[in-house]
Amino acid sequence: MTYDPDLPGCFDETNLTFASNQPTCDRAFLWLAKLREQEAVWADVQAQIEEYLRERDVAVFHVIDQVDRAKRCSVHGCTARRPTRLQAPHPQDPVSSNLLGTVADGIGTKGANDDRKA
Repeated sequence: MTYDPDLPGCFDETNLTFASNQPTCDRAFLWLAKLREQEAVWADVQAQIEEYLRERDVAVFHVIDQVDRAKRCSVHGCTARRPTRLQAPHPQDPVSSNLLGTVADGIGTKGANDDRKA
């Protein structure tokens, strides 16, 4: 199997980490979306990543880590992606969940502290 020509752009050039920064994360997001549209099975995605990294003589443990990282990106989205003001935070992202909790803590409390003495 030959890996997709878009796959190398999903990796950081210095340490070959999948979706480790914003540009690689954006490319990984698009690559995974393209594979979803093609109805690719995960085994094919994994094989492409393994082949790409094996060609670069990467340690087996690094390959396993990057396949796992890609799997998490395919399910939960890339960790390098941060919500903009126009995007709602992802509820499963610990940072976003904390932000949601902070915002939610203030919901429905208008007037709750009105009885405080100034």
